Amino acid sequence: MEIFRSLGYLRIHPDVKEEFLEYFNNGHGPADACQMHEDKLLLDDDGEIKVANAAINPKKRTVYHLHDKWLLSTFGKAWSSKEPLDKLKEKLETYKEEGESIFFLEYT
Repeated sequence: MEIFRSLGYLRIHPDVKEEFLEYFNNGHGPADACQMHEDKLLLDDDGEIKVANAAINPKKRTVYHLHDKWLLSTFGKAWSSKEPLDKLKEKLETYKEEGESIFFLEYT
């Protein structure tokens, strides 16, 4: 039992971090991403051990922190009225390449 407790202190594995960033990019929030990831791990034969391992099943606070960092890097600072617009302008070309149309009015 002690070994399961010590698995909870491991840092998130870089591959798992990328998986969660992909969940966020696909529109999942942190709670949904945690549940989906845990469900996926439980499908394996050794799923209970994997769920206890924080390196491959990070703690919720780790996922929420990762989501906050993802939000900041993806959308900019939400508390500043100008920065989200700057971030949108920065990403306009990417949206255009993906076939998306973005229209906005900017008052000076």
